[in-house]
Amino acid sequence: MHPKFISIGSKRILGLSAPFFSILTPEGNAPEVIPALWARFMARAAEIKDRPSLNTFGLSECLESEDARPGELLYTAGVEAAESQEIPDGMSEHRIPAGLHAVFTHVGLLQEYPKTLRAIYQVWLLQSGTRLRAAPHFEVYDSRFHADASDSEFDIYIPIEGDTVN
Repeated sequence: MHPKFISIGSKRILGLSAPFFSILTPEGNAPEVIPALWARFMARAAEIKDRPSLNTFGLSECLESEDARPGELLYTAGVEAAESQEIPDGMSEHRIPAGLHAVFTHVGLLQEYPKTLRAIYQVWLLQSGTRLRAAPHFEVYDSRFHADASDSEFDIYIPIEGDTVN
């Protein structure tokens, strides 16, 4: 896998969230939690009117609570929203801080996404010597994404340390 390296500005994401365990853990329950969360969010996405693009975002971030179990993450299905957009009832606000990201493109069916994640985190990250930065990992779903198509594409942003790439 060969990522692009992109510096992005900060983003405000509004959406619905749920705790889950990554497919990279023995407790992995993402296939049960995340599709149901997306279905609930997409039914309400139109409530967020002040947005800079039609892209949707899937954020994965460490759960920061005393009740969190090792390996438990928080997934948010959402959209980028302008600062002027009020938070709809039952939704939450999340921030993607500005910074450098390694950007990978997943091509294929969603069922193959675990292979892409394993290649990123268990192969590329270890071999590249790149260090992760404390920020959400996120996916960007744009016009290339088609849920049940074998030629579907979406981008995966991995926050990494540094201002530029050597």
